[in-house]
Amino acid sequence: MFWIVVRILVACSLVVCVPKLSDWCPSMSGIIGVMPVFSLLFLLCIYFDYGGRENVKVVEYVKTAAIGMIPGGLLYLGIFCALEKWGMNIPAAIGVGVGIWLTFTIVYQMLMKMA
Repeated sequence: MFWIVVRILVACSLVVCVPKLSDWCPSMSGIIGVMPVFSLLFLLCIYFDYGGRENVKVVEYVKTAAIGMIPGGLLYLGIFCALEKWGMNIPAAIGVGVGIWLTFTIVYQMLMKMA
């Protein structure tokens, strides 16, 4: 139970601190925001949950996380294009990015089921 509380506190502190960092240095908060901080936390949680014995679970997580970087990048690219190139407002641009991310994710899942 203790480690669950620690995980929650670490995750919450990141969610609270990174946006606050944007008041001081917006470019730094953007860089930290897209860092795989949560991915590394999840990786460590999987590792410690299985006592380092389940490499298969860690390998599967790392593989899917690496593949997941593609739609994540497309999400940000879509938001950037919607804001800078197409002049959309922020909610619409986020909708475009999420739509691109969701489309890629669904297509990927369908392709994996067919393989």
